[in-house]
Amino acid sequence: MKKAYLRSVAVVGALTSIVVGAACGEPESTNPPPDDLLAPPAAGEGMQFKMISSLEPGQEIERCQIFVAPPEGLNINREEVRYTAGSHHVLLFTTDYATAPTAKNNGEPIPADAPFDCPEGAAADFNVTSVVGGAQSANAPPIVDLPPNIAVKVPGGTVLVMNTHYLNPTGKALDTDARVNVYTIPNDQVKEEAGILFWYNLFIHAPTQSSSSARTACPIAKDITLVNAQSHMHKRGVSYEANLFDPAGAKVDQIYKSDSWENVPVTRYDAGLAVKAGSSIDYQCNYENGEDHDIFQGLTTKDEMCMFVGVYYPRDLGTEYCATAGGDFGDLDTNATFMGTGVKSCADFMNCILPIDLSAADGFNKYQACVVDTCPSSGKEMTGVIGCQFSNANGQCDSVCNSGGNCQGCLIDACNAQITACSNAVCK
Repeated sequence: MKKAYLRSVAVVGALTSIVVGAACGEPESTNPPPDDLLAPPAAGEGMQFKMISSLEPGQEIERCQIFVAPPEGLNINREEVRYTAGSHHVLLFTTDYATAPTAKNNGEPIPADAPFDCPEGAAADFNVTSVVGGAQSANAPPIVDLPPNIAVKVPGGTVLVMNTHYLNPTGKALDTDARVNVYTIPNDQVKEEAGILFWYNLFIHAPTQSSSSARTACPIAKDITLVNAQSHMHKRGVSYEANLFDPAGAKVDQIYKSDSWENVPVTRYDAGLAVKAGSSIDYQCNYENGEDHDIFQGLTTKDEMCMFVGVYYPRDLGTEYCATAGGDFGDLDTNATFMGTGVKSCADFMNCILPIDLSAADGFNKYQACVVDTCPSSGKEMTGVIGCQFSNANGQCDSVCNSGGNCQGCLIDACNAQITACSNAVCK
């Protein structure tokens, strides 16, 4: 039951940035990019990633462009990000390709050295492995801003994808310009490798004309120091908080709070926030949906998102991936705990998902509603069922499920322990 929609949303889909191709008929444009938007770093001090394109009137689109890191690699100590109006984020992803791809994973050709449409986001079209830069507003602090001897490391020759998400609400073409400057330090100066937490909640349901919440907790596998933190939501987001829990499950502190879905504040821990192994960071997005239809998790401004983003060191992939299995955003062999914010039991959750056809257009939306309606105290048991189901029981049911066999029967047998725990869970 590994689904492409999960691959398309995870790391990704959230923060993005630019567009290709002039509008048909060369319509009059607005907001031409300034020549002095952001100068590149001085020679030997870093590298600039730049995307320029145009959106047609009323167009909303994600776009991508392929870049390759220089042979000597990049030790990114800090960044500077600027982009013109029409977007509230830009991201830079690493991939696992040995050479720059000439096509998307579905075989669709892509141009070299130019932006192109990637409507479902970078993670849907390419083998992205991590985020190494970006920002959520045109003048916001960048994601990466580290102490002097710490860097996010990008090996030489790494293929990178710059991804943008723009909306042009005007009646004229919109010229766009997005730039990411990465400032580097030499190898002998790097004393610690940093990483970026880019945690994504897959399950959001904001019913029409009502309030709702989405909540997730991610475990900390090894001792880390958190440098900064920020949230990410779309326009129905009215508040957000992230709390630190100790290994015993007791709340230690609120480490981030925001009431903004745009112009998102970045909390910087100047002395570094020490987070011990076995702790967890629990983050929650709260929504007000005044529209005449339900809203679910997804990639566009018509959907919602709930993310925790932060820079930390030393890098640890077990902590960094959280809700994804080793960077494979489709498997959902998860370390995260997804928590509903409703009152239904975990047994009710299983009865809710049982008749859902995930291949149907609204299948995953129905599934999300089942998750959100479940009580928070059953999160661990519910997540056990979710993780077992979407990973095909860690691959045990791959052959049956992928060949059109009795997938549900195989999963019921293989996930028996998780199902039993869920059945016995009690809402507190």
